[in-house]
Formats: sequence, C-alpha cells, structure tokens
Amino acid sequence: MAERRSTGTADVKVFAPGGKGERRRREILDNAAKLISKVGYSNASLEDIAAANKISKSALYHYFRSRDEILFAMHEVLADDFLEHAKTVEEAGGSAVEMLSAAIRKMVVANESIPGYVQAFFDHYRELPPRFRRRAHARSDEYTRFVEGILEKGVANGEFRPLPVHATALAIFGMCNWTNRWFRPSGPMSGTAIADAWTDLVLGGLRSGDRAPAAGA
Repeated sequence: MAERRSTGTADVKVFAPGGKGERRRREILDNAAKLISKVGYSNASLEDIAAANKISKSALYHYFRSRDEILFAMHEVLADDFLEHAKTVEEAGGSAVEMLSAAIRKMVVANESIPGYVQAFFDHYRELPPRFRRRAHARSDEYTRFVEGILEKGVANGEFRPLPVHATALAIFGMCNWTNRWFRPSGPMSGTAIADAWTDLVLGGLRSGDRAPAAGA
C-alpha cells in the first residue's frame, strides 16, 4: 500500500520499506538517473522517464506525480546512502585519519557507483522547488557536520594541526565534489585510485607532523 506522507517540508508518496512498490520505485529512479545523466534534467520529460522504464505515463503517476518529485526522490536516495555510511563510520570509531579517509572514498567513489544520482544532486539541485530544496539542503548540512566532527576530533587528539574546521571541510568537499565534473568510468583512473590520491593530498596538509615550511624559509 502506498500513502502520502509529510517528510518535513515535502509531501510525497511513500511505500512500505522493502516492499514490491518501494523496490519498483527505486528501479524507476535508477533508470531516470541514467536518462538524466545522458540528456539532462530539463530535457527528460515524464514521457521520456516512463519510456525508459517501459511503462505508461499513467503507470508512472502511481509512483511519482511530477518530475520535481522524481528529482527530489533522487536527492533522498543519495542523502540516505551518504548518511547511512556516515553512521557506519561513526559507529566503527577509529582514528580521525581512518574516518576522514572513509568519507573521502565514499564521496569520490559515488561518481562510479551511482553517477546519475550524483549528477542529479550537483547539477540540478537549484531546480528543486523551495519546499524540496529546504529538506535537501538540511540533509546536506547534516553530512557537512559529520565531516566537521571528524576534523574536530583530529585536532582535539593531535592527529590534525589546528585549521579552521568549517573552511577546511568546504575545501575537502570542493575537491571531492568537483570530481563529478570530469570523472569518467572509462578513464585512466578508477574512482578508488582518485580517492586514494585525494586522501593523500588532504591528509598531507592536515597531519600535525606535515606542516609546510613558512613562506620565504
């Protein structure tokens, strides 16, 4: 059974977790993500999304009532995936170095594992209606706080040298998030190899024993 349920600022159709309807809904989103990654959100009509899923437009309305709802649902899938990973990393504990390495790997490898969702998030976030955008922004902030918490932990226990936490987190996001602009699965480097390179760059600047010499020294 499906129902309309409020999700903070947005009212969307939801299905029983793990049920047939929810699984079919995810299949539709996966195909929509592939389509949007090829033609762009603006050029992907409901008819096109229905065709990509080999169903009628009326059948598509059983799961989503608008393109905006589809785009929002894609944001929710990505947010769920990242926040669940964050929870796993926090529960596992470990050093700040280990936790930050896991976070960087997750951000970069997502461009390889779920590229359509990543592209939809970064390229089409501003096309979400305000009621959807507010929730997407709040969940993005939640992940930002997760990374900031890792940096704070590293500074507190001496793993990282003291740096402005929020600005440093934004710098890390900038490096990782920009990867989606140029990364290609068929390219010379895998997502894992890029993640390893970015991790070396970030940790090289953060570790308390890796201070760069002062200018002019």
